[in-house]
Amino acid sequence: MRYFFHRERMLPQQRGKPARARQLMALQEEILAAYDGEPTDKPAALSKRGARWYESVIVPVLVALVENRSERHIVNVQNGTTLPWLPPEAIIETPAVLEEGWGRPLPPHSVPDAVRALIQHNCAYEMLAVEAIVEQSYTKALRALVLNPMGITYDQAKGILKRIWPTGMPQEAEGE
Repeated sequence: MRYFFHRERMLPQQRGKPARARQLMALQEEILAAYDGEPTDKPAALSKRGARWYESVIVPVLVALVENRSERHIVNVQNGTTLPWLPPEAIIETPAVLEEGWGRPLPPHSVPDAVRALIQHNCAYEMLAVEAIVEQSYTKALRALVLNPMGITYDQAKGILKRIWPTGMPQEAEGE
């Protein structure tokens, strides 16, 4: 949430650093290289990942699924009818009971209108971004970036797409 509410603080912290995705890809290479052969200890690179919550969140979920335990965890599931104000196909992070390899979402608490609006906005952006990627649609990609809750302008979105849109694919938005 800090990126939504404090983007003017977060951007300066990121300037001059490689994008987080690039950092993680390089770290993944380092971790995989450490596992090559017969590792005896946990690779030091794992501590650079910054995911200390793996042991307290991810591992218990995996154990519950593997051992077919019925336990409550916070997981990502398809919305269905859990949040009627979001599309059924949306993926939501919510408390759920893990049963027989699936997460059954628990009934939600009430969500304040302002938070609901933020979630709906972000969901619309993310779903449009996925459509743009799957359909390889420049127009939808441009619309998705402009819809991004981080407040990207049309010109900024075009600049981003100019840098990342695959060559050989249509690069003009409809109605420009």
